Amino acid sequence: MTGMKNGLLAAVVLLVACGQAIPGNGSADAKAPGAREKKLDVAGLTIGMSVPQTVAVLKAAGWSLTEDKGYSWEQDVNNELSRQDAAGRQFDYNKKGVGSLIGTKGDERVVVEFSSAPSPQLGRIKEVRYEAPAPGRTAQQMVAELSRKYGAPDYSGAPGLSAGATWCVAGPVCANGRGFGTRTVLFGGQRSLGMGGGMAIRMIQGRDASALRDAELLRATASAAGTRGKPSY
Repeated sequence: MTGMKNGLLAAVVLLVACGQAIPGNGSADAKAPGAREKKLDVAGLTIGMSVPQTVAVLKAAGWSLTEDKGYSWEQDVNNELSRQDAAGRQFDYNKKGVGSLIGTKGDERVVVEFSSAPSPQLGRIKEVRYEAPAPGRTAQQMVAELSRKYGAPDYSGAPGLSAGATWCVAGPVCANGRGFGTRTVLFGGQRSLGMGGGMAIRMIQGRDASALRDAELLRATASAAGTRGKPSY
């Protein structure tokens, strides 16, 4: 894949464009943040945004997009019933949904991972990864730029990066790394040489958003199973 323009590294990697998710999309982070919560985004994308919202934001910003398939919501419901050995349910391996979108712009790259969701959302963002070369930039400069946007880091390290910092949507919850995994977090900094070097930002949904989605899928699966009638026992 070839990008469209060069020279936007500073604009996107260091001051990532600010975007808003539409409320009511099933994500914990899509709800109005509490007084101490941060609104984290990467390239204008936030956890819980739908596929159509994501496409609109990235195209408006000039990203060239390609798509990798994933399981649709209907397939996830069917396949969960198949795992439960529901009569007549066969696992559907023919992916019909959106698994990820890959955006390129010059030497920048953004990968957006989705979990399936009912139409018309098609899927909701669960992770965003941004990567770009780092000529003339350091991890310290990146942390400083992100700090101007989000305030002081909640943790002075970034798991998976050789240097960087971490911000948590819940703020102090992530102090000293104790809150990792519970709420959405954003890691920013320098990749290791083994990963190709360069700058990176990674935003990942926490267990709270995952639990909401799992509960939604459980309700849909139970509803679909109920159409087969009540058990005899």
